[in-house]
Amino acid sequence: EPEPEPAGPVTLAAAPRRTSAGSTVTLTLSNGSRRAVGYNLCTSALQTRAGRPVETDRVCTMELRTLNPGQRATYGYELPGSLPDGRYRFSTGLERMPDGGRITVTSNNIVVR
Repeated sequence: EPEPEPAGPVTLAAAPRRTSAGSTVTLTLSNGSRRAVGYNLCTSALQTRAGRPVETDRVCTMELRTLNPGQRATYGYELPGSLPDGRYRFSTGLERMPDGGRITVTSNNIVVR
């Protein structure tokens, strides 16, 4: 009997949950689905807890990497030094392989103090 394929969602986690402006947050993308996804964690959007985008001066290459089922990828996201205290989250766009369908995943909230 072959092992069943993972059937969970693709998730995005942000850690630590409490941090300060100018520090680095580790984003972890986990592929619990049965399909590979294309991703670029550098292009993840910093948002308020309500989902409003936070302007940053980040520059990213537009490369698309592949995350196979059961794999994880991490990325160190440096928060802006002028970020006001509050609750934030990250959102990243993914491309479903091989059909190219777009999906968006959102992280847990983090608290900046």
